[in-house]
Amino acid sequence: MDINNIKIDVDRQANGVWVDIDDETSLCVARMNNPDFNRLVERLSKPYRYGFRKGLLEDEKANQILEKVLAETVLVGWRGLKRDGVEIEYSAEEAYKILKDPAMVGFKELVVDIASDEANFRTREIVDSSKKSKGTSAGKKSGAAS
Repeated sequence: MDINNIKIDVDRQANGVWVDIDDETSLCVARMNNPDFNRLVERLSKPYRYGFRKGLLEDEKANQILEKVLAETVLVGWRGLKRDGVEIEYSAEEAYKILKDPAMVGFKELVVDIASDEANFRTREIVDSSKKSKGTSAGKKSGAAS
């Protein structure tokens, strides 16, 4: 494996990548656990540090923190996102309103899915090994007895 195949583009990680959702809609999403994400999680969870680290923080509070962090550090833009046919202007505040809405859990999951997909933030694409020609491996010659 060439280690550069899994190298993360730090600019994409922090500033986001545009991902087309449909013909009209694109989201600009930064990587989960980017430096800004980690700093804000640390700051917002500080009052709940012990419970947060031990998994004792109430789900509602943990979700509030996650939604705030996603809105401010992960979902960094959109184009063509509409509500009732009217385009919604992007802002972190508007993103937070959408992400905290229990009826919009599917949208939140979409953002998390994009932000968690390492391939979106790599400096190069990994070639699918199934597309490579079938060759010999680890020094064994084709047809040689084991």
